[in-house]
Amino acid sequence: MQRFFVIVSLLFAAVCAEAQELKIVTEDFSPYNYEEKGEITGLSTKVIRAVLKELGTDCKINLYPWAKAYNMALEQENVLIYSILRISEREKLFKWVGEIAVSEMYFFKLKQRADIKIASLDDAKKYSIGVTRETAPHQYLSGKGFELKEIDSRDELSIRKLVNGRIDLMPYYNIPFLYKVKGLGYAPEQFEKVFFLKDASEKLYMAFGAKTADSTVEKFAKALEKIKADGTYEKIIKEYQ
Repeated sequence: MQRFFVIVSLLFAAVCAEAQELKIVTEDFSPYNYEEKGEITGLSTKVIRAVLKELGTDCKINLYPWAKAYNMALEQENVLIYSILRISEREKLFKWVGEIAVSEMYFFKLKQRADIKIASLDDAKKYSIGVTRETAPHQYLSGKGFELKEIDSRDELSIRKLVNGRIDLMPYYNIPFLYKVKGLGYAPEQFEKVFFLKDASEKLYMAFGAKTADSTVEKFAKALEKIKADGTYEKIIKEYQ
């Protein structure tokens, strides 16, 4: 019996050691990942936890400003980041585990701003635009030749600037934008989608930086495939539809 407990203890220690080596990082991006009553939750977070459960392990999820989370995953080994868009600028920088959700990006304006009219992406270049540093909207628009001067550390700052008239437009994702404006005490009816950024609307992924071993990435990919095959993933998605 004593030998049995020793073996179990060693196995438990091994699992804990693996969990300690792994870091999981994300940002405040409702309803995909956000903090509620001291716990990180949301659609994407529930998918991540389901994958960890399938692997038989657990790990603390850390909520950071996007730039910090992004750079940690980029520069360190064994850092899992989510929900991250798989845009061309990032393709070779990360090892992609798999899709965990979808997201549509739009330019938003104040509904009262009837003077703002956009029929093409180039039309938006004549307006002041607010973005959050190192997010997909920031990288996407920079890659399209936009000269972005209003760059903030958090999405909430850009939303407040939009309300106060300090910027004209904010590129963001439809469902998360509504969550964030409500959280700041604004009515969703104050805002309007003015242009659909189709080629920036992508699936959301979980990924590791390029320094992480392929074996680790493959292990997580197989666990993600398993929860999709057994219906766990679909059940989570339906909670948010």
